[in-house]
Amino acid sequence: ETKKIQEQKKKSDNLLKIYPNPASNYFTVEYKLGETVSSAVIELLDLTGKKLRIIPLYDKQNQIVIETKDLQTGIYYIRLLIDGTACNTQKISVIK
Repeated sequence: ETKKIQEQKKKSDNLLKIYPNPASNYFTVEYKLGETVSSAVIELLDLTGKKLRIIPLYDKQNQIVIETKDLQTGIYYIRLLIDGTACNTQKISVIK
């Protein structure tokens, strides 16, 4: 039973928070990675799943600001990949 709790805790160690949503000029992605993570990236995807940007993460806990000047009004996905596996995907609306 404790193993199950540890597994759940491990997943929730990896945190992704995006604001403001909807965004106009930029949005902030706040992240927190578990201690065992060796590599992590944030991907910005359009609705078709096309990768628009890939941002490597070097710190266990931090935030990055993504400018939207080259994005159209619409919905995008922010995906957190940890050691090559998608762990968390969230939607962001961009309004111009």
